[in-house]
Amino acid sequence: MLHIAENLLETETPWLFNDQLVWKMPESGFGFAPHTDNSTGVRIWNKTINCLVILDDINIENGGLMVRNRDNGNWVSPTLKQGDILCIDGDTEHASGENASDKTRSTYACVYSKEKLEIPNFYQTRFYNEWKESEINAKSWYLEKERQEKLSVNESRK
Repeated sequence: MLHIAENLLETETPWLFNDQLVWKMPESGFGFAPHTDNSTGVRIWNKTINCLVILDDINIENGGLMVRNRDNGNWVSPTLKQGDILCIDGDTEHASGENASDKTRSTYACVYSKEKLEIPNFYQTRFYNEWKESEINAKSWYLEKERQEKLSVNESRK
């Protein structure tokens, strides 16, 4: 995802602001109301991009994903399959419904920024370049690196 973040943010040195695994458990009643990532919690004025790695197929039954078209204001529901990557600008409104299926649905979300964001409790390192090898984040770094390498191999086979 490094190259995706570099291209979309138009920088050679994107910052990893936040990442998280999102699980939607079956029939949990959990959904996300319409929101933008740049206005959730703390207002972010810098350019950010949320790259979602789709870990399970996403459809209306398992919570779907809706994104508001910024040109015409209409909501669209992209068809997303396992292995797809969907990138959402931090100022683009999006939402998802409840998982009414009998299986867990998951995504891996990484939010990158063009400049360093000085917000407490969020990452303060460049993506790979200035990573500090601590016991807390070293394992995450290696897991992300391994995942990216697998994605790269899969892309080269297409």
